[in-house]
Amino acid sequence: MGIFLGWIVRRRWLTLAAALLCVMGLFEIPHLPAPINLIWVVLPGILFAAISYEGSGFLLGPLLYVRTRVLYATSAGAAVLVLAVGVTFAGSNPYVLLGSVVVFIVIWFAGSLPMVVKYRAVVRGRHSASVTHSRSTLP
Repeated sequence: MGIFLGWIVRRRWLTLAAALLCVMGLFEIPHLPAPINLIWVVLPGILFAAISYEGSGFLLGPLLYVRTRVLYATSAGAAVLVLAVGVTFAGSNPYVLLGSVVVFIVIWFAGSLPMVVKYRAVVRGRHSASVTHSRSTLP
């Protein structure tokens, strides 16, 4: 838990803001009227989108474009939102929960696919540049 909190605090303003929003929401949302208190399902999506955006920038750094990271973070946040809505409204119906898990996986995969393709292209470009450079230095 300490590593996670340290990662949030260290120059990660977007994740810090999302975490603070979640903490405030945990205390304030239960006191709201009945239909509005279901807004809690949005909070995990916001937090996970922020963590995904800054995590992909932290792990992959300058290899990915900002648009690719935003697309991945948006799809990850939407996937978590769908899962939270499915858990909230499933009740005793296991098919709703199963459907939300399937949609979660599809949205997550659809969002991560462009990031994987772009990362692979960048890595291949660097690898082919280093191979051609090493070939040109041979006698």
